[in-house]
Amino acid sequence: MQILKFNKDYKFYDSFEYLKELPKDKNLKLEEGAFGSLFLTEVQDFEIPQKTYSNDTDFINHVLSTYSKSNKSVGILLTGKKGLGKSFTAKLLCQKLNLPTIIIDKQTNSGMFDLLNQIEQEHIVYIDEFEKIFPRSGGGDDNDSSGKITQESFLSFLDGNTTSKVKRLFIITSNDDVNYYMINRPSRIRYVREYKSISKSIIQEIVDDKLTNKEFKDDLISNLSIDELNIDSLIEIINEINISNKPYTYFKSFFNYTVDESEFDIFLISDNGKVKYLTKRKYTNSNFEYYKAATLNLGDSYYSEKFVEEVNYNESIFEGYKYDGKENKINI
Repeated sequence: MQILKFNKDYKFYDSFEYLKELPKDKNLKLEEGAFGSLFLTEVQDFEIPQKTYSNDTDFINHVLSTYSKSNKSVGILLTGKKGLGKSFTAKLLCQKLNLPTIIIDKQTNSGMFDLLNQIEQEHIVYIDEFEKIFPRSGGGDDNDSSGKITQESFLSFLDGNTTSKVKRLFIITSNDDVNYYMINRPSRIRYVREYKSISKSIIQEIVDDKLTNKEFKDDLISNLSIDELNIDSLIEIINEINISNKPYTYFKSFFNYTVDESEFDIFLISDNGKVKYLTKRKYTNSNFEYYKAATLNLGDSYYSEKFVEEVNYNESIFEGYKYDGKENKINI
C-alpha cells in the first residue's frame, strides 16, 4: 500500500511511491468522494486553550500510560451531557499521543473499514457524537438499507482489533443513547468516562478566574443548578455579570439558560405500585429511586408518550426488579 498526498488530500494506491507513512502531527478527516470512494483530507489542528478547566488529568495520564504499554488497540468512550469536557479530553489525548488522528464525523459506507485497515502504522480513530453518525441497524444487519455503516458493524470492527497487527486508540464520544453492547466489554471499550455535571471545585475555579466583581460571587453560586450546568453556560453567565455589573438573580429570569425539567433520565407510569415504562437513556440507581418515589406519590399516572421507547439497559442496575422484555415493564 502506498499513500499519495495531493494538496491536503491523502489517497491510497497500490503503485505510487510518495509517502511511506501518514504524518504524525496531522488531523485527517474521512471524506467520501464520487461513487463512494473514500479518502483522507488534512484539516485544522485542534485548538487547546492555554487555560483549561478539567478534572480529567489523572484519567488522561492513565490512558496514555496504558496505551503506551499495551500491544493491542484500546477503546475509550466519553459519554454524558454536552459542554462538560468530552471533546476537550478527546482532543487533548490526540495532541499528547502525537499520532495521525483519523476524524470520522459523518455517515459513510463500509469502505471505511478497508481504508482503516490499509493504514500500517499506529493511529487514532476519533468519532465525535457516535450515536448521530452511526444508526442502529434495528435488525441485526451490519449495514442499513443504504449501505451505510451501523453501530453494530462498527462494534464488530472493534472486536477485530483485538487481534489486529496495527495498534489503534479509538476515542468515541456520545451525548446519549449509548449502545448497550459497548458496556461491560473491555475488549471493545476499555474505559468509559461519564460526564454528569461540573464539579464544585471547577465551578469555583472558573468563577474566581473570570468574575470581575467578587461581590456577586455568592449570589451566582447559590443560584446555579449544578446538575444541569455546563462550562460554556457558566462562562456566558459570568460574562453577562461582568458586562452589566448586576447579580445573576437580576437577569436570571430572562437569560437564555434554563433547566429543562422534561429531560429526566427516567420517565415512568405509576400503576398500582408498578413502574411500566422507561426511556433508553443512561440509568442510575439514584435516579431510578428518585423518580419511582416521585411517581408513586403523585397518585395519578405520570405519562409522556414521547418517551415511551424500547428499553436498552444493563440488567445489573435493576437487580431486585423483574423485567418483561416483551412489554418493557419492571415489576416492583
